[in-house]
Amino acid sequence: MSCESSPSTQDLRDALLEGLLLMTPEAILSTDRHQRILSFNPGAEAIFGYRAHEILGESLERLIPQRFREFHREHVRRFGAGGKQSRPMGERSEILGLRKSGEEFPAQASISYIPHNGGMYTVILRDVSEQRRTQAALAQAEHFARDAIRSIAEGISNLTGEPFFRELVQRLSRELRVDYAFIAELDRETQKSVRTVAACVRGTFGPTFDYSLPGTPCEGLLSEDCCVYPAGIRRYFPGDGLLARLQVEAYLGVPLRAQDGRVVGILVAMHSQPLEETEIAVSTLRIFASRAAAELERLRSEAALQESEAQLRQIQKMEAIGRLAGGIAHDFNNLLAVINGYSELALQRTDLPSGLPELLGDIRAAGDRAAILTRQLLSFSRRQVGQPVLVDLNESVTHLERILRRLIGEDIELRIQPAAEPAPVWADAGQLAQVVMNLVVNARDAMPLGGLIEVSVEFCETPPPDAPPSRSSPPGWARLTVRDTGCGIDTETQGRIFEPFFTTKREGEGTGLGLAIVYGIVQRAGGTIELESEVGKGTTFRVLLPLGVRDDCVLPEKQRAEPATGSETVLVLEDEELLRNLIRDVLQSAGYRVLLAESAEKALRVCAEETGPVHLLVTDVVMPGMNGREAAEHLAALRPGIRVLFISGYAEDEVLRYGISLRDALFLPKPFTPAQLTRTIREILDNGPR
Repeated sequence: MSCESSPSTQDLRDALLEGLLLMTPEAILSTDRHQRILSFNPGAEAIFGYRAHEILGESLERLIPQRFREFHREHVRRFGAGGKQSRPMGERSEILGLRKSGEEFPAQASISYIPHNGGMYTVILRDVSEQRRTQAALAQAEHFARDAIRSIAEGISNLTGEPFFRELVQRLSRELRVDYAFIAELDRETQKSVRTVAACVRGTFGPTFDYSLPGTPCEGLLSEDCCVYPAGIRRYFPGDGLLARLQVEAYLGVPLRAQDGRVVGILVAMHSQPLEETEIAVSTLRIFASRAAAELERLRSEAALQESEAQLRQIQKMEAIGRLAGGIAHDFNNLLAVINGYSELALQRTDLPSGLPELLGDIRAAGDRAAILTRQLLSFSRRQVGQPVLVDLNESVTHLERILRRLIGEDIELRIQPAAEPAPVWADAGQLAQVVMNLVVNARDAMPLGGLIEVSVEFCETPPPDAPPSRSSPPGWARLTVRDTGCGIDTETQGRIFEPFFTTKREGEGTGLGLAIVYGIVQRAGGTIELESEVGKGTTFRVLLPLGVRDDCVLPEKQRAEPATGSETVLVLEDEELLRNLIRDVLQSAGYRVLLAESAEKALRVCAEETGPVHLLVTDVVMPGMNGREAAEHLAALRPGIRVLFISGYAEDEVLRYGISLRDALFLPKPFTPAQLTRTIREILDNGPR
């Protein structure tokens, strides 16, 4: 079964911060075009010694030795003037960083330029102090080694990667006068096989090959410092096909150990005749093994860093796509607010012709469903702050049936089995729909030739064993099950199925974020997700969510409260004319006196000309020219004590970006209903901002 789905991420920054930024040992930081530090991950804190709150907003030059700061400024200027977007690790062999303690340290760094908000730079930096110390210690050890061995090592010291390994085994074979020599990397998952990175066969380079360790002399290298058989090796390991095929008589091997002592590979020399003076040969092997291990570890570190950089580029690309989606959702929310608002106002009338209330109800229902879709777009666009409400899991599933059938195609049968009674759970409606869609699309991808997908909702009283701790016990649990008859998932893949960016699809066919997003949403809702699968026998995902109150509950989406009335004066600042007029009509019908402005400048003039009190400002957040926060600050200077309600069709994190604290000012997301608007205004006027 495929391990991810095509609908992309609700929370890309969460994937980055919680996955990449928190776990990577490398320092990842970003600056604006003036080199002020904007972000500083835990890896950076560990390397430089600063806590994030100490360094955010400071100049990047605090992390650079004094004597290199002028060079750094010139380098940044040339980098920007040259039009380059990135400089990968390795273009510059080494730079020096400055810790909080004043200590300088060597580092390797990669930099990329992001043409956003006037220009930003992202830096990924790795502390190579330990690597340099290891290299220094190795150089000192070689200084005291035999002249012949030292000359061999120095002959390959300037090589890296495959040329280094090939030259090493060839020189080793020639120096020890053996027929065969090879370097192999240990399989990091199984620890039971190796794959050669370079092999020398009687003076020429041989092909790479896989070598299973059990029952071979190499198996002992996982726990021993060396393996020495001067003669008769095949008598001790009769089942080793490699020894038999090459007619090996003598065998010498040493492990390749990383800095922390882990075995990462092996270095082996073999000969078709018995060997004498093996002590010198083993010493030679050990010197070469230390060099080979350092190079192998360096390549692994570079590969890991390149993977991190690739993931960061993917996040940046999806962030750009997300901004487009967020902009579309914002405009659509304005239109939905008008459609839903006027349809609800019309439904409140008692003189409607027969049949018209039903039509208006259908329009209103379609608007509600469209609002859920826009929330999903906002979730994809960036870190949408979830709005948990009491949602009927049954209705969430059944409302998605038509969309799901379009997604899976005609060759797959879809069965929906809701529970016999409402299953209210506390969750964000849009995010809950995203969980269902991701799991169903993931099941679809596992059945390219067709099959069956079953989606069911049921109740269970016993909490799952890994349920997160809760202050109060829920009345029960709702279980959402998505079962397919697809290809199934092997055991190894199951262990990584929820990892961000992990995918079994080919490059370019997916982000590897679908199931990671599902996992995050379920965890934040206080639930758990279980996986049961077997290759060739399909896959079952079970999502368990804590129930809300079930007895005669009235879910929020079913409520149709009457508008709250008032007589105060409200100034409406909204650049979208249709929405501005709707708010006017709603508030006037509720008894309020309404002043209108399409821009902050017009709002200031209206407020200055108004002779009576202005009790409340209702303002959009994102507008051309002066934004809503700035307008509110100017109006507060003219009208001390004026209260403010911010409205926006953008995600709440976009609102936060404009400097509006949701703790200190009320925020009403679009699209809103007339009842929601009047209730919120009444609450502010009666009680003040939260």
